[in-house]
Amino acid sequence: MTHKNFHDHSKKCFIMFLISILLVPMIIGAQQFPLRTKFPTTKPISTKELAAEFGKGIVIVDVRSDVEFDVIHIKNAVHVIWGQMNFGKDLEKAVKSNKETKIAFYCNGVNCAKSYHASEEAVKLGYRNTYVYDAGVLEWAQTYPDKAFLLGKTPVNKSQLISTGAFESRLLAKDEFLKKAADASSLVIDIRDPAQRKQNPNVGRQIMLTPMDKMVNTLSEPLFKESSKDKTLYFFDAVGKQVEWLQYYLNKNGYKNYFFLKGGVASIFGNEG
Repeated sequence: MTHKNFHDHSKKCFIMFLISILLVPMIIGAQQFPLRTKFPTTKPISTKELAAEFGKGIVIVDVRSDVEFDVIHIKNAVHVIWGQMNFGKDLEKAVKSNKETKIAFYCNGVNCAKSYHASEEAVKLGYRNTYVYDAGVLEWAQTYPDKAFLLGKTPVNKSQLISTGAFESRLLAKDEFLKKAADASSLVIDIRDPAQRKQNPNVGRQIMLTPMDKMVNTLSEPLFKESSKDKTLYFFDAVGKQVEWLQYYLNKNGYKNYFFLKGGVASIFGNEG
């Protein structure tokens, strides 16, 4: 190999090395945050970066439902639900009509798209300094328990955070759920909103119809506790998302015998029910 060829080969190797250094973080980021590629115009903010901005003028916006917010949220976060008609007006109130305000939207984590949608909508409304905290509220609570609320209390007791494994241990596939829910010792509870009840699974017995927002209060009622103490509770929602937050209230109120329909009614009918 001539000196020139050796020089060219070394140059190519060095360029490939630089490319690999640049690509590896991108590949890892795509794996850890799979939705970022679907929302390429949004700007992410990391847990460390958000912590550095915390309490220094950044407005942290929780875009989840009322029940999710009540279960757990970042301290000082404002609550502006994504998908509601008054999203724009509520956001305007939250930032006091200042389009230059730095805003960080968040929801439940790397697979939750609401924060991305909210950021995109905010940009359309003229906000020029928007970010997505896509690590999500549970990551924040684990890292900064003193800067989060869990069921109205701070600092967060991290032992009360429900792991993925603890949640999945309560999930039953449709065939097993329907079989067990038909037992005489079961109490089947449909926590869907009335508008979601276009299709209903046949579980062979009467179903208690109690929407999620009412169910979280029902669980603490002495009469319900007494009437259900010898039964196994079987809950289902539309797509298997709400039950994850219901589990916090079940644990808080001391319930031990309960299960959820994996994937919700959608797992039976192939849609959101």
